[in-house]
Parts: sequence; structure tokens; C-alpha cells
Amino acid sequence: MEGKVFQKIFGIAFIAIFGIYGIAVSVYQFLRGADGISDGIIVLFIGFVLCLIIFLSCFQKWGSFLRKVGHHGQADDINFAYEIKDIERSEKQSKEMREMRKKAYKENKFKKVCIAPCLICILGAVIIFAIAGSELSKIYSGIYVKAQAEIINYVTSDEQTRLVFQIIENGHTYITAGAESWSGVNFIEGNVVTVYHPALHPEVIWQPSTAIMLCVAGATFLLMSVIVFFATNGLTNYIGLPVGLVFAGVSIAFNVSLYVAGGFGFFDLIFSGGLVYACNAFICLGILFICVGCINVVRRFTGGVML
Repeated sequence: MEGKVFQKIFGIAFIAIFGIYGIAVSVYQFLRGADGISDGIIVLFIGFVLCLIIFLSCFQKWGSFLRKVGHHGQADDINFAYEIKDIERSEKQSKEMREMRKKAYKENKFKKVCIAPCLICILGAVIIFAIAGSELSKIYSGIYVKAQAEIINYVTSDEQTRLVFQIIENGHTYITAGAESWSGVNFIEGNVVTVYHPALHPEVIWQPSTAIMLCVAGATFLLMSVIVFFATNGLTNYIGLPVGLVFAGVSIAFNVSLYVAGGFGFFDLIFSGGLVYACNAFICLGILFICVGCINVVRRFTGGVML
């Protein structure tokens, strides 16, 4: 029964923390005036959806929810799966049962069908890492130089925000736009950030956030190959490890990239909008998935009931 208790504790903690956090972010957005009303509503919607999903998952309410919306067959299947898992958890953990589980866990055989999609993911990772390397070379090649730029404006079109910077080099002032575009984030005019530009062309800037996201994209492709391998070889009990790394890794990288691109302080960053709020929730979920995956790996060798 420890699995259900753990789920409920996590569910209560998540809903309490991210519910309060979501309300705080939405209030902060509302206080910005007319520009923040839509952002505040989006944050409340994201928070509601996340907390609802966690509640239904941690308290085993998906069956009841699906039945209310008319999906009776799926509701019965999920409730049956819940009952089987509860029976497994309530059974006496004798040495014989543990040995039987250990043997069952080891019976999965390698399936060649996973080779092609795994190789495609790995090839995609190699290509993206090569592109990221060429981007990072701008820092070390000597062609680009480091400079400090001030955000003086941000232009939004088609829900994409592009930063406008002011750079002062050799007594001259240059106004230039950033290469990256963002959505769902509220930047702060007056923040000073580090940028790179060709020595003779300060009006052409580059930010390391591009390379950060490319590196994470490459790592994500590698983890996708692991996910495909686990899924096709009956190792879904351990899939939480790569999935959690994707959730947490991508979200952390986005926060770091945003910090680099916008020159945020810590509190300015975590209250900057719905996208960062969602990313922070995914970091928490990613850590949970990693913990569950690690526990299931241990139980593979001890014969315990998988979470």
C-alpha cells in the first residue's frame, strides 16, 4: 500500500504548491494591467488542468472521470487495472512470490523492431549536436566578441516576441533585434544581458540561449531512442527514467535559456508567465518520474511490485 500512500502525498503536495504558485503568478500578471489579463487567465487555466490531471492520476479517479464524460469502456479498463495493481500491492510479499516476479521481469527479450527508430533518433541527435557545436564555436573562434546589451523594447507579432537591444560600442549606439523569438514570456525592459557579435558588426548579435536549446534538443533525441527501446521491449515500468529526464531536462534548459536571453532575476523569472509556470511543473513531474523509474529498476532485482 506504500505506493498509493506515496501517490496521494505527492498529489496533495503538488496541488497545494502549484495551486498557490499559479494563483500568485496570475495575480502578478493581473497587476501588470491590461497587458497581463490574458496572461493571468492562461496561467489559471494551465494550473487548473495540471492540478486536475494530478488529482485524477494520484487518487485513481480517471475511471470515474471517463465514465462521467461517456467513455464507459475505457473507464472499466482503467478501474480493472487499478484493482489488479491494488491486489498486487496487498499480497503478502513472500520469498517465493518475489522469486517469481524476478523471473518474470527478466523474461523480456530483445526485439529487432526497435533498431530502426532508435538509429533514426540517434542520427537526429548527432545532426543537432553538430549544429550546436557550430553555434558554440561563435564564442571560442575569436570572430565573435562579448558585449553587454540593454533590452529597450520587445516586439510581438503572431504571438512571437522578439527582443530589441541597445549596444554601445566604441562610443556608438547600435539598436538591434535578437535572433531568437519567444512566446508566453513577459520580458523586462532595462535588463542587461550578455550577447556576442562579429567584431566589426555590433548590430548582428547572437545569444548562447540558441546553443543551449540545441544541445537539449540533441539530448532529447538520444532519450527518445531509449524511450523507443523500452517501449518496444516490454520495459515500460522503467520508462519513467528517460521520460522524466526529458520533462525535467527540457524545462530546466528552457529556464536557463530564458535567463540568459532576458537577463531575469530569480523571482522575475518564475513569475514571468504561463510558459515558465508550466515548465516548473514539468520539472517537478520529471523528478517524480525519475524516482519511480529508479524504484522500479531496484524492484526488478528484488522482485517487488512495480509502482
